[in-house]
Amino acid sequence: MPSSFWTISTATEPCWIATPPPEDEDAFTDAVLRFFSDAALRERLQAEAPETARDWSDVASAKHMAALYRAMTRD
Repeated sequence: MPSSFWTISTATEPCWIATPPPEDEDAFTDAVLRFFSDAALRERLQAEAPETARDWSDVASAKHMAALYRAMTRD
């Protein structure tokens, strides 16, 4: 997988999300073309979307931040 991608772990497989640098037009183009040409990828992302949304909700994000702050203050 190119370095312009990062992963979000889900209950099934990692969900690859394109995050190319703004100045890398070729990487962005490749990511968009892959999304539109890969029906299986689109279907998997659609199926995993509700769980991914829960993982990134405001409540989940606040819990992650609170855990991070607790860990930082323990040291």
